[in-house]
Amino acid sequence: EKMADKDDTPLPAEELVKSVPGAVRSYVVDHKGKVLESYPASTEDEAEANKQKGEDMKQLLESVGGLLEAAGMQKDPLRKITVTAGSRQFGITMDAKRIYVVESAITSKGDDAKDGSAS
Repeated sequence: EKMADKDDTPLPAEELVKSVPGAVRSYVVDHKGKVLESYPASTEDEAEANKQKGEDMKQLLESVGGLLEAAGMQKDPLRKITVTAGSRQFGITMDAKRIYVVESAITSKGDDAKDGSAS
């Protein structure tokens, strides 16, 4: 009977990062695309970059929004969709209230020298 509790509790962004190998950052986003929480937490210098990231995230989510609906993710929140954009991979899951996005760097052998050049 305790199991339902787990599903109702949103995973903090920090837990998401720790649970996904290779994750560099995670976001908890509401259904309007507003970033509610991200981890690691941004410094003041990053506020502007984070704002831009929020815009990117909104576009990303809007582009996959129809896909998420089609996949029935609100009814089956354990489904996960992976979107690859450039050198980043985004794992996206959602529940009735929030969308969870985990951003991972894609590292392919021999490509490490290029890492960090794209931003």
